[in-house]
Amino acid sequence: MPQLLILGMHRSGTSLVARACDVAGISAGPEESFLSAQDDNPDGFYEARKLVEINDALLAGGGGSWVSPPVPGGTGEAL
Repeated sequence: MPQLLILGMHRSGTSLVARACDVAGISAGPEESFLSAQDDNPDGFYEARKLVEINDALLAGGGGSWVSPPVPGGTGEAL
């Protein structure tokens, strides 16, 4: 089954698009690799845990996080 990588900002509809693609036959990977359900999203997230970890590491390497992205230009200081 072909796989598709969907990237986007937090709360921008990426999980919805990934789920729609999966229903259409384009896999986002095995369901057990997705982030687990949480209080704010009891149905679970349609996001691969490993990709979230990579994204978090990249942001942290630039001095930021998903809440406070690094400043462009590599100053190491978050917004």
